Amino acid sequence: MQQSIRIPEVALRVLSALNDKRYPDNADVAILEEFAGPKPSSQDLDEFTCDVIRKALSHRSEVRKALGPPRTFTASEPS
Repeated sequence: MQQSIRIPEVALRVLSALNDKRYPDNADVAILEEFAGPKPSSQDLDEFTCDVIRKALSHRSEVRKALGPPRTFTASEPS
């Protein structure tokens, strides 16, 4: 799950660079492609990045479901 937490941060850097009319860091693009597979040549980088975000959020949701509901801990009462 750690990777799916990091992906939106990387994707935000990529989208910010594109918004600033500059090419994003190649290492960031490589991280996205490592997670989601190569970017299709027919798809713009911004669209690909949004797809990667959706995939990361879906992955995170699946992991949470598999782990079950969060456990709550209560302090034991003094005897």
